[in-house]
Amino acid sequence: MAKHNYVSYSKQRTEHLLFIKNFSCIKREYETWGVSSHLIVETQQRLCNWLLNHIGNEDKKLGVFLQKCA
Repeated sequence: MAKHNYVSYSKQRTEHLLFIKNFSCIKREYETWGVSSHLIVETQQRLCNWLLNHIGNEDKKLGVFLQKCA
């Protein structure tokens, strides 16, 4: 993204860092308390949100942009 000066690079980077941070929190909760219904639901919700919103929208835009660069 940086190499091709993608206009939404900063947004992409921020969203990826937040995704990593969120899952680090989930991992810590798992390591501290083990599996719980709450943890399962939270993990599922965050993954579905990521797949639908980020990959389904933002990464598709990136794909279109990169195809134009080729």
